[in-house]
Amino acid sequence: MQNETLATHIKNGTVAHSYLLIDRDILKLREIAKWFASHYNPADVFHLEDTPSIKVKETEEFIARAHLAAVGGKKLFIICDAATMTIAAQNKTLKTIEDTPADTTFLLLASSETPVLNTIKSRCVIIYPAPLNPSLTEKAMLDANPKSGQIFDAVLNLLTKCKSLDDALPHLPLLAKKENLPITLLAINHHANQLEIKKRHAVLKKLAQINRNVAAGCNHINAFDILLMEILS
Repeated sequence: MQNETLATHIKNGTVAHSYLLIDRDILKLREIAKWFASHYNPADVFHLEDTPSIKVKETEEFIARAHLAAVGGKKLFIICDAATMTIAAQNKTLKTIEDTPADTTFLLLASSETPVLNTIKSRCVIIYPAPLNPSLTEKAMLDANPKSGQIFDAVLNLLTKCKSLDDALPHLPLLAKKENLPITLLAINHHANQLEIKKRHAVLKKLAQINRNVAAGCNHINAFDILLMEILS
């Protein structure tokens, strides 16, 4: 997934030392990061995965590689959700960003702007990716199913109002139906920003796994049950 600002910087040879991409849809940011990373030698791309709390130790191990020689001439360091970093971890990263080697770029993804230190923001090119429109395939899928609106409403209720399996039961015949499942998964991704950050990360990670399983032909009921348990846990 290409980003216009980053594409222009790549084309013009003006890639900055540090970027901060902010959007509630962390999966969208990951796709942009994946596209951006495709312009680097894979051996020169490093990821700091998001966890409920990225601490100093993980950050130190990650940024220690910033001063290593690049295999392909330039290195990319991707922090998969800077919003989950502790203040101490952010300050440790800030020191490296302030003294970034010439061959190194930091790409920080953030599902929320608020937790990110202003000192980090001031040293990054900040990008708010444009909202995603449904792809032609997704639009055709939504248009072909007359219950698309009901599915999106049911998913919103599932994510925001259901606290137990008993609460969710009225929605399951609609959401778990085989022909509705692709739209259910799309709606969960769309409405995931309604969840608190820790839960959102867990659900989106499980969603990515379920999407792969469904695409591979796995049993759709089992796939949905796994995702449902993550939502209600």
